[in-house]
This record gives sequence, C-alpha cells and structure tokens, in this order.
Amino acid sequence: QPRHAEVKVYDDRVLSFIVSSVAVSEDAGSVALTIEASGAVDSDIEFRWRTVAGTATAGLDYQDSAGNAEIDPPDTQTTNSIPLIEDDIAELHETFVVELYGCDDAALVVPSFVTVTILDNDPGVMFGARIFTVSEDDGAAEVALHEPQSTFLIERLCRRCNDIGVK
Repeated sequence: QPRHAEVKVYDDRVLSFIVSSVAVSEDAGSVALTIEASGAVDSDIEFRWRTVAGTATAGLDYQDSAGNAEIDPPDTQTTNSIPLIEDDIAELHETFVVELYGCDDAALVVPSFVTVTILDNDPGVMFGARIFTVSEDDGAAEVALHEPQSTFLIERLCRRCNDIGVK
C-alpha cells in the first residue's frame, strides 16, 4: 500500500527567536523577545506564540500569554513582550518557555522556543529541605539554610539562634 506525506517548500524562509535563552530580574516589568525571519522574506509570515509554564507559575510569576504575530517585508523581525509579576517572596530563580508554532509560511528553527529565567530579587532564607527528622537521642539537628542573595540574613539568623540557645 503506498504511503503519502505532505511536503512544504518554504523557499529558504526560516523563523526563529534571536536567542535561545534569556535571564531577567523579576522587577523588570516584562521580558521582550525578538523573532527573526531569514531567507526569502518577500511576503508576510504569520505565526502563533504562547507561554508554557516551567518552574515559574503563570499568574504568579508571569502573565500567561499567547497571540498571533506577523512579520511584513521589508521588516525581518518582530518583538513580543511578556509581563512579569513582581512579588516579595524569596524563592529560587524560575523558568518558563515561550514557544513559536502554527506557522505555515516559513520553517520553524528547532528548537522553536526560548527559555526565560526569572531572577529572584527578594532577600530571604530558605531551608535546604522541607522536612528535617532527628531523634531525641541525637542531641542535635543540623539544618541547612540557603540564601540566594547574600550571607547577611543567614549570619543574622545564626546569631539569633545562638542567643536563644540553638546551635
């Protein structure tokens, strides 16, 4: 039985982000991502894009976004902005992805996404684990603390622990 496949010829028209990853402070307000068309860009190129959650949460760390976009000659680039959501919670840096899809006018470069890392800007102390288990007979418990911005708060916390008899 013969098999058939659809083949699209794009005349060397290619669509891609100009970077594969970007890092931005959570207080930046938004992240701007540029999409570039190359090759024979002699007519409009229409495509869709969307955000995809990673370790960052849509609605808490960034605004879930999607849309249609177009590059019209003689332009070869367009820029989309995704709003970031500022908070005052100390957390690890988080990521989400912006993906290109739904383009019938050009080939999408693989991978057709950019990874956005949101750099936390809030000072704070985080525990090294969610649960610490210790037996009464152990005599002491060792608790790991991580402070992503500086050592000042850990030093202050350790001094306070010493003041109340925790070592």
